Amino acid sequence: MFKRALYENAAKNRIPLDGAFELTPLCNLDCRMCYVHLRDPSVKAKMLSGKQWITVMRDAVAHGMIYVLLTGGEALTHPDFWEIYGYLAHAGVRVQLKTNGLLLNAETVRRFTEYPPNIIDVSLYGCNRESCLAVTGHDVFDAVTANIRRAADAGLPLRIAVTPSAFMFPWIDDMLAFVKSFGLPVRVSGFLLPAREENGNRREQYDLTPEQLAYIAEKTRELFGTEVSREGDDAAGEPYGATGERADACGAGLRCGAGRTGFAVHWNGVMTPCLPFPEAVISADLLAVGFDEAWDTVARESASYEPPEACAECAYHGVCHYCPSFHGSFAVRRECDPEVCRRLRYLADENAKH
Repeated sequence: MFKRALYENAAKNRIPLDGAFELTPLCNLDCRMCYVHLRDPSVKAKMLSGKQWITVMRDAVAHGMIYVLLTGGEALTHPDFWEIYGYLAHAGVRVQLKTNGLLLNAETVRRFTEYPPNIIDVSLYGCNRESCLAVTGHDVFDAVTANIRRAADAGLPLRIAVTPSAFMFPWIDDMLAFVKSFGLPVRVSGFLLPAREENGNRREQYDLTPEQLAYIAEKTRELFGTEVSREGDDAAGEPYGATGERADACGAGLRCGAGRTGFAVHWNGVMTPCLPFPEAVISADLLAVGFDEAWDTVARESASYEPPEACAECAYHGVCHYCPSFHGSFAVRRECDPEVCRRLRYLADENAKH
């Protein structure tokens, strides 16, 4: 009840409770469906430094931020990660870290046991060396698995995150069973965001069919029941967008907490309503205008955002959450991606059966 009231008040008064920070677009893996990873090492010189990140985060805390998500790329590869994390730990905010687990070594675990984050989401991309290599392009299965067990034995608050893709699907039954064997909380992504095409990634290579998505959802229900969480939880572990009354499906305004109680800052200082949100739709250059003006712009434009006109005529508009993040370049033109709609309609029909 308290948290619901907290979010309702934040939405009413445009208080940015949740901040997501993409510390770097660089990664030590090369997942073939990633929507973030950049391969050009020259971006390292353009990334925000630890001091810049701390300045941004300090301004956000002053505006009401109490929940933080640290992600990348691989957040732990940022050269000033511990300086950034140290500030947040002493500021008293609740931190969620997303990591692929490869750097969750003995020294990292030791540091986190001193000042534990609220939760560490470890993305696991395979149930054996072959499947992990097929997804990530690197033979890291044994190392990541050992790191998960080390962190769990140390008592760190872990959750295993699974991002199914066409590359993982041949092993999906074994994958879900393997994840369950850890005895840790689990998060399963239900949908893939558009991947970086400049890395040679194409939707037809990594995307799942509606039938495959429905199969994964059914297997997840069988194995985990209601214990599994879905992508979309915020840094506090609350339902993302738990802001009381939602905007109408076909009216103005984003229907989740993005731009209402939450925001994201990318590795280059650009603020958007959430991390995968198309910058060409809503964004502000935080480094140029400062946090206050950037948040005001993102919040105002999120509240006035108009979904595609086609949504009003769609029979599924009552259950479909139009999210510009999933529609990518189509959202820039205020259109629906027909393939995304087809998948969502299929899944809505399947969910109605349960």
